[in-house]
Amino acid sequence: MKKVTIDPGHAPGNANSGPTGYYEHAGMWKLSNFLKNALWRCGINAALTRTQNEDLALADRGARGWDSDVFISEHSNAASGQTRGTECFYSVRSPGDKVWAGKLSAAVAKAMGNNDRGAKKRESETTKGYDYYGVIRSTVAVGVPHVFLIENGFHDNAADEAFLKNDENLCLIAEAQAKVLCELLGVKYIEPNKGVQPMTKTKILYNGNLDSRQLITREAAQPPARDRSPFASPSVHLHAAVDRGFQNIQ
Repeated sequence: MKKVTIDPGHAPGNANSGPTGYYEHAGMWKLSNFLKNALWRCGINAALTRTQNEDLALADRGARGWDSDVFISEHSNAASGQTRGTECFYSVRSPGDKVWAGKLSAAVAKAMGNNDRGAKKRESETTKGYDYYGVIRSTVAVGVPHVFLIENGFHDNAADEAFLKNDENLCLIAEAQAKVLCELLGVKYIEPNKGVQPMTKTKILYNGNLDSRQLITREAAQPPARDRSPFASPSVHLHAAVDRGFQNIQ
């Protein structure tokens, strides 16, 4: 069975937030679990790097993907408040993953009605040949063949934040990502049940094991109308600090 490790990104306590109450750590936790459920439905072993309230070092998050075919770290971005769009980073050591990073970014952009900023890579500013982002670098180090860090919109933009605050929209993003990951792994994507679903409890798997402490509930409904007008502005990646000798970033 193929395996995907999903990293929910920043832990509770992280201050990354939108103007009207969205918190990156909460939104990406939900998205990660919706993606996990979608992948299990398709016959892929999917696990999270942590439980909801764990705050792991970047090296530990990466190391927990050691036995996976794919590792994906979930984030939402921030810049000037005007910028919108999705983008997906891949490792400088895996140039062949550019096409898959591009597909992931494009799929999420389509689901959000958003601007596709495409596939990107970022090299360490101090050590050539290594990745700038610590979670990518540490995951590559344990031998995972496909490693991605995806930015699912800009949470400081009003339109993107509104989209990300809706659980049903997060499910749309999860399904878009699942389709691409199934294609990457050569696994048939299985559509979710159609129509309005009753309230359901979703069991969360942590490294393949049931974590009974964590439950998510959601009520499926028709997705709301959303603003499809992207704004073209240069971004400032606020998740990243200056890379000084492999400083822990992402």
